Order: sequence, then C-alpha cells, then structure tokens
Amino acid sequence: MNKKAFTLVELLVVISIIALLLSILMPSLSRARDQGRAIACAHNSKTLSLGWFAYLSDNGGKLVAADPFWGGPSWYGMPEDEHGNFTWRYDGGGWSGSKTLEDEKRGIKKGKLFSYVGTVDVYHCLSDKRSVDENATWIPGSKGGYRSYSIVQCMNGWIYGTYVGTASTLAKSVKQYADIRSPSGRYVFIEDNDSRGFNMGPWTFDPDRPMWSNPLATWHHDKGILGFADGHSEIHKWKDKRTITFKWGDIRPQKGNQDLIFMQIGWATYTGPVGW
Repeated sequence: MNKKAFTLVELLVVISIIALLLSILMPSLSRARDQGRAIACAHNSKTLSLGWFAYLSDNGGKLVAADPFWGGPSWYGMPEDEHGNFTWRYDGGGWSGSKTLEDEKRGIKKGKLFSYVGTVDVYHCLSDKRSVDENATWIPGSKGGYRSYSIVQCMNGWIYGTYVGTASTLAKSVKQYADIRSPSGRYVFIEDNDSRGFNMGPWTFDPDRPMWSNPLATWHHDKGILGFADGHSEIHKWKDKRTITFKWGDIRPQKGNQDLIFMQIGWATYTGPVGW
C-alpha cells in the first residue's frame, strides 16, 4: 500500500509549529538552567562557609586571612606555575602576570581552606565566564579570574589604617570569631566581579559612606550569593539599578540605595546608625 508523503505545505506547517514551541519553551529552559546554576553557586558558597567555620574551629577561633598579599595563612594562594613560581604579582604599580587557569587552581590548592572543601570546583560559579572571556578585564584580549568568590575585608582582611583622614569602619577587621556579633546576619563570602584579571584582595566596602567601593557580581539575573558567618548561604536579589550597573572608579554617592543599606547592616564591624 502506498503511503502518502508530506506535501511541502504540510512540512512547512510542522516546522512552524516546532519553531513556535521552541520559542515558547526556550525562555523557560533558560530560566531553569540559570536557576540551577544559582542553586549550585549557593551550594559552593555554603561549602566555603562551612570550610571557613571548620578552619576557625581548628585554630582557636581565629579567622583565616581574607587575602595572601601581606603574609600569613590565607584562604587561597596566589597563582603559581608547576615549579612554585608566582605568575601573578605586585610590580609596584599594580598586580599583573601571565597566569594560566591551572596556575590559579594550584594557588587555590595552597590555600588554608582547600583541605576542608576538597575540590577547586566550589571556588567557581558556573555563571562566571571571566576565565574564558578574552575581554573580561581592563586589558583588551586578557581573560579574567577563575575564583568567583572573595572574603569581605572586615573578616580578617588587610587594613587600610585611616581612610580619607577618618577613623573609618573600613579600617576595622574582625580577627576572632567570638568578636562577631550575630553571626547569622554577618556575611563572609561574596561573589566578586573584579575586572583586573583576578579577584585581588578582600571585597571592600565602607559602611560609613553611601557608595560602593568594589563592584558586586550580578550573574544570576541581578541576584548575588552571600555566605554567612554561621555557615549558611543565601541567594539575594539586588534591588537598585545603580548597584547592578556600578563600575570601578564610580565614586558618586548613592543615597537611598537599599542594597547599600542591606550590606551596611551585614558588615561585621559596623555599629553605627542604619542609612545615611
């Protein structure tokens, strides 16, 4: 028995229906994928937070250093080659080098938290594309960093001393866990979108001033991941467009920015009034 073949019109109708269904389903699939990545990122942050907590439990309540620049045990190490030579260093005018992805991972493994978390994968958010983006930094043709998270400056980060002539909260840093008031509300880890080729130093913010110092990452549809001092993590929605569009070097005040107030409240060393 002969089977009737599709006519051209019928074939075009079928193709049109498939295209319509894909146009309907693709946004939903994309949102589901992005939501899955945000959940995975929150798990990374939680793993790092628990590792951070385990470290201080093994070290008399002392917080691991937020960065390795000025010596002492840090939660990560600087990128280094297979011979142990640093491939990212300070040259007097800034940080630079010829680091590779493997160099970064070797540095991560030298950090004080690696033995607690066990894998370099938890240091990287899948939505962070800087390490594969040729234009991720200020330098054209230069890729960004692999590590997506930073510890904030107030959690045993390096100290500015006085800041713009004032005894700023920015100059204060917690060294012992016992000195953290309300740990469940004090963030430690944050997604850091440093455009200098590497998340350099701790993530910095001055809660005495209504402005950002360092940019926040908004890789999850204007949401960010925060890891807290009690070991939990949160997916937080950034509300103000000025937060989302902030770039390095923009020192304009942002009064009324609810995201700034949220971060002010969660800054471990801040004891002043809420808002400005």
